[in-house]
Amino acid sequence: MRKHTQNLVAALGLGVISVSYAIGAANASNSGLLNTDMAAPSSAPVATAAPTQTAAAATTVKKTSVKKPTVKKASSKKAAAKKTVKKASNGSSATKTSKTVSYKYGSVQLSVTKSGTQITKIKMLTAEATNGRGAVFPDLISYAKSANGSGFGNIGGATYTTDAFKAALDSALGKF
Repeated sequence: MRKHTQNLVAALGLGVISVSYAIGAANASNSGLLNTDMAAPSSAPVATAAPTQTAAAATTVKKTSVKKPTVKKASSKKAAAKKTVKKASNGSSATKTSKTVSYKYGSVQLSVTKSGTQITKIKMLTAEATNGRGAVFPDLISYAKSANGSGFGNIGGATYTTDAFKAALDSALGKF
């Protein structure tokens, strides 16, 4: 670039900087952010402070209400089992027998006793399972009572047995 052009660009740059500073100083004084202890450069105009607002006018805040999103819960087997279960009259106990559920490793049939809406007893009528898989039936009974239905997770290593037990349980609960 020519020397003359360099001087012109430098002068314009300083002009832009000084105008920017003056605008910033005016905005800062209007918002109460100007530090009056600092001296302004001699080329920049000194901004005067705007009249102060009262505390009540300065703290006006508009409150808006925020709507909470609605979340629909996914239906689970437990909820479905509860919907199909009818209440026993007057809190008396009732016992229903499931269909026999055959599966890859045996078969399962249950007798389920309910008092009101709670499962109170589950008895294994048929509990056939090969290779020691039947050892999970006491745990399955405990889980079914705690969940008050078939809405509990599978037992690892006994998925088919757990699924057959749940099917038999749902069969009995469907009869209430």
